[in-house]
Amino acid sequence: MAAEIVLSHKHGGDCILCMCRPISEDGKVFPMFTAVGVDVNWGENANICVVCAGVMADLLGRPRRVEVEELREKYDRLRKQHESLQEEFTDLDEKVQKIKAGSKAAKEVRAA
Repeated sequence: MAAEIVLSHKHGGDCILCMCRPISEDGKVFPMFTAVGVDVNWGENANICVVCAGVMADLLGRPRRVEVEELREKYDRLRKQHESLQEEFTDLDEKVQKIKAGSKAAKEVRAA
């Protein structure tokens, strides 16, 4: 069974990688990822600070913030374009159905 990993300010112990508790400029301890039930130091949970987690994310190829924002903007543009095309398709489909119904009615009138 895999360990439950939680991100919390409530953790007991230091980061198992850098052996410290990174603190912000205003003196608050940064949150840590805690692997609940993973035993280190005789009964403590395994903690990894957000600084070390960030380094690991960078090593794994985390995209830069600018790239993510550009992709979000592109996604939003494409989604709006898709919605516009869906509306256009629906309108055209309704027109085609009316034309088909009119054509069928004209055939019925000619056949009568």
